[in-house]
Amino acid sequence: GRDETELGALLTSLVRKEFLSVQVDPRSPERGQYGFLQDLVRKVAYDTLSRKERKLRHLAAADHLVGIRGRDEDEFVEVVASHLLEAYQAAPDAPDAGEIKARARETIARAGERAASLAANDVAERYFVQAADLAEDPIEMASLIERAGGMAWMGARTEEATDLLERAIGLFEEQGETHAAARVSARLGEITWSSGRIGEAIERMERSFEILSKDEADEDLASLAAQLGRFLYFEGHDARAAERLERALELAEGLGLPEVLSQALNSKGALILMGSKGRPQEGFALLRHALDVALEHDASEAALRAYYNLSNLLYYFDRYDESASYAGDGLARSRKLGARMWEWN
Repeated sequence: GRDETELGALLTSLVRKEFLSVQVDPRSPERGQYGFLQDLVRKVAYDTLSRKERKLRHLAAADHLVGIRGRDEDEFVEVVASHLLEAYQAAPDAPDAGEIKARARETIARAGERAASLAANDVAERYFVQAADLAEDPIEMASLIERAGGMAWMGARTEEATDLLERAIGLFEEQGETHAAARVSARLGEITWSSGRIGEAIERMERSFEILSKDEADEDLASLAAQLGRFLYFEGHDARAAERLERALELAEGLGLPEVLSQALNSKGALILMGSKGRPQEGFALLRHALDVALEHDASEAALRAYYNLSNLLYYFDRYDESASYAGDGLARSRKLGARMWEWN
């Protein structure tokens, strides 16, 4: 309409006068967005608005972006999240501040999930921490911090991952959520193991296993059993490793958990292949099926580990061409997912 035509002419004029710039890169998620060319001009313009005016304009911008039809629902989620956060911060004591804060938290968390899906794990981590800072419920806060810790670990930021997961454990324990605390503790055990403290990792995970075993069997218990089997194998406890892996496989089949199934098959294949009664044919068959299950169900971390183990173990058996093929595929996938630890491996 006429208003849109006049607005377009005004924006074009401000771009020509170098007050504004517009993003034209078709690859950018911010394509078509305008911004101040100079930060000083932006600050002066922004500071002339009262807090009430800022809040209203940020909310209007957020509602406009949400209401655009024919767009991917999350295409502007990062920008919407920014506007909602600014609206809340402009008037944190207003009667509707709680509602705006909740919208901001939910949208920022969605921005984190979108960043995670695009392999931007460092950005995702920041969004999840930001969302956690806006959470009123300690359990929701702990869950968001746990998610941030997972993103830090994906990016091989070990210290950050450790700090975040320990914080999540503390919050869960304060709320009496022993199951959730044990789940996060098991994930922290993986980080401890990667740092070379395998005995400490196993001890931590065995404690978690005892806690989770008292509750109804679920994905957390199945995943922990698979991880314990893996680590016990590395420590040379083949019988205990096999026991935990069988438990993991039983739960994975019964509960329909393809990622856990892949991980447990992977570890069982390595155990059979490299154990005292080494059976290469059976071992490699299990490893290949572990990869097939992971790829079929888009279980990224399980797929990366399967690529790595196939490459590594085929190398030990002097099957270099096959080893190189799996290594190449695994390297490409780890880069696509931003999984730095697996990329380095």
